Amino acid sequence: MAHRATPPFAPLHIVSDSKYVVDGLTRWLEKWEEEGWIGTANRRQMMEAAALLRSRSAPTTFQWVKGHSRVRGNEEADRLAGEGANLPAPYAPAHPPPPTHFLRQGASLACMTQRLAYKGIRQRHAHEMHRKTTQHVDLAIEAVRATTGKQNVPRTWWKAIRRDPIERGVRDFLWKVAHNAYKVGPFWKNIPNCEARAQCSICGVEDSMTHILTECEAPGQGQMWDMAKALLERRKVCLPANASFGMYLGAPMMEIEDDNGKARPGTSRLTKIILSETAHAIWKARCERVIGWEGQNKTHDEGTIRRMWQAAIARRSELDQQMTKTALAGRRTMDEEVVRRTWEGVWGDARGENARVGGGFSG
Repeated sequence: MAHRATPPFAPLHIVSDSKYVVDGLTRWLEKWEEEGWIGTANRRQMMEAAALLRSRSAPTTFQWVKGHSRVRGNEEADRLAGEGANLPAPYAPAHPPPPTHFLRQGASLACMTQRLAYKGIRQRHAHEMHRKTTQHVDLAIEAVRATTGKQNVPRTWWKAIRRDPIERGVRDFLWKVAHNAYKVGPFWKNIPNCEARAQCSICGVEDSMTHILTECEAPGQGQMWDMAKALLERRKVCLPANASFGMYLGAPMMEIEDDNGKARPGTSRLTKIILSETAHAIWKARCERVIGWEGQNKTHDEGTIRRMWQAAIARRSELDQQMTKTALAGRRTMDEEVVRRTWEGVWGDARGENARVGGGFSG
């Protein structure tokens, strides 16, 4: 808008509260172009801005200011941008396309790496998510919104499952659940002599990940959810009485705040760990019962389920503590304070005994 409101022969000074925009167009532009804009956030908008600025013959300068700091021009720009974003599509301002001949095309071979090339291929041949995947991610987003009040977008979920504190095994499990990749329920209906596997042998209904994680009457899912819920209540995290498929899948996006709206990073991290590890433990218990004990008509008793869940949480706690040791974790070493805030007050009565597991923190 500033470009189009200023003659190309007149100097232009742009004030913005976006560090990303200012640094992107002044410090990172050359690197972005050499990499062919692969992986650049808001790629199309940044390319248009660069093309428009290069079409000017007079100097253009940038200044960053802190947002919401009562800088009049910045506050007015925020207000106008908000009004424009709320306009119906037919009334939104339309502008001619930017002069793309001012931009370099493609990526520089000198800067190309295997990772960058792979990202470029995926970016060029992007495909829509499978319908089931979209539905599952939407369920996760809605469950998190109902619990925390925060509205996320699908991109947030895809990033969250690849970040701390979701460890690799659980990440792979959640990814497969989202993609409906596990061979349960309807998958077996078209396999000769295996049609019976489509049904839950305990409940007599069609099997599915939703049924396994939240509905099955076999020992496991209900008891593990109750233990996870009770543990998180020690940290004043209120969860629904009954588990939901979306809650488990949305665990990586859980951000907990106090009554004043202040973030509780340690509690948020613990909530992500407990919910995701609980879902994974339920799945492993089910696989042992259905696959490991096939044809034996066996189920777990309550004591075994309790020990399986406690072992999973204790293992994850131990992993966190090992990651604070530089000799073991190397560049991935974690801050001890982060680990302490995550696990403080967890062990003890949560295990049914006053004990510390794997060196865990007592409350």
